Amino acid sequence: ISNWLRRFGRHESIQLFLLTGLVAICSGFMNNVGALALFLPVTVALAKRKKKHPGSMLMPVSFASLLGGTVTLIGTPPNIIISAYREQYVGKPFTMFDFTPVGLAVTLIGVVYLAFIGWRFLPKRDTKDSAGEFLAAASEYMTELRLPEGNRFIDRSLFRILQLCDGEEIRILSIVRGPRRVLAPTQYEILRQDDVLVVEGQPDAIQQLLDDADLQIVDAKIDTDDLTSDDVAIIEVVIGPDSMMIGRSAAGLHLSANYGLNLMAISRRGQSIRQRLHRTILRAGDVLLLQTSEDDLGQRLEYMGCLPLATRSISLGKERKMWTTIIIFAVAIILTSVTSLSSSLTFTAAVGALVVTKIVNLRDLYNSIEWPIIVLLAAMIPVGGALESTGTTSLIANQIIKLSSGSSVYVLLGILVIISMLLSDVINNAATAVIMGPIAASIATTLGYPIEAFLMAVCIGAS
Repeated sequence: ISNWLRRFGRHESIQLFLLTGLVAICSGFMNNVGALALFLPVTVALAKRKKKHPGSMLMPVSFASLLGGTVTLIGTPPNIIISAYREQYVGKPFTMFDFTPVGLAVTLIGVVYLAFIGWRFLPKRDTKDSAGEFLAAASEYMTELRLPEGNRFIDRSLFRILQLCDGEEIRILSIVRGPRRVLAPTQYEILRQDDVLVVEGQPDAIQQLLDDADLQIVDAKIDTDDLTSDDVAIIEVVIGPDSMMIGRSAAGLHLSANYGLNLMAISRRGQSIRQRLHRTILRAGDVLLLQTSEDDLGQRLEYMGCLPLATRSISLGKERKMWTTIIIFAVAIILTSVTSLSSSLTFTAAVGALVVTKIVNLRDLYNSIEWPIIVLLAAMIPVGGALESTGTTSLIANQIIKLSSGSSVYVLLGILVIISMLLSDVINNAATAVIMGPIAASIATTLGYPIEAFLMAVCIGAS
């Protein structure tokens, strides 16, 4: 995709328009974060080729993922919730593409603004090759240590040496054994005489290991290119907002032993963290430099809630499975659009088909469930019902009507959009739909207008 966008040469606005448009289209049929994750490497690669700071393109792309969710029924949770309210009041829910006339217009206007005007107001930042700087910083703390003849760790596992490093900032990145190089070695790797360990860490920690393990330092310059191969890569990833790594350290997660990931550096707000690396508490948005095998790398990063930033491609699975997945969800979308079947039924059946065909295993299915959202909705739905049953919904609706007294219905719809926008800044957008849906329906009923337009206003504001 990045290469395709490059064909438009110097037309940066056109490139950004196409990129944000693609993100918006994908976001209409999948989770906003998922759509953003798909295009994150593409955006970073395109920014690097244009010698621009990635932030100047990532911000418009993130907004495009939000806008695209307004186009279809399944694009964002508020749409599904509002559809349920329509069924409650009218007896019929919204269909798959009932949102499209409104959502598509909003998305087109938003994408055009982002691509041709909005990005110009973003702060100017210096362009830096973050991966290159990361590797340069890492190489300053790399050295080679040899196991001499008679060393007590010969014919022992690497785990024995790692025990000496417990609590120290030491990472063993590779083992050089004659002409052979073992990249990202596991703790079970058996050491041999004259093995050379490529280690990274703070100078005092390396010196301590040198003394404790009776190793010899090798006077050689480390080339970071020697730490990668066709099977082993050095990549950058960003910690996502729902990552299991947030609030924990690399040492506590046992990244190397449990996930096969060697942490080489951390960048936080553009500053590289070097000291006490494995004891640093990780935060959302941290960029990690990792050395790892490419086997199942995509699945491991997805499980840990990380998004890849490197230009190196990560396998998304077999092509046959990809087409099977597309066909299954295309059938679900068609059934939702042309039949009376509900979206919850058709897409639950689609997920079941993915499990039966072994495209998705049960563990991944369970891990993908957003339990905090489910708990939040379970708590907010009774609140919405209580507001309605106690007359609070009608009271709020009447106050909004008085506020717009004498104005046109368009002003009233604008007020609903603004209130929903402000409320979604404080609470989850799905919870906003739960609260504002009955209020919008009450306003429409009181004034004698069809409720669809008012419910749509809530969807746009909440999204």
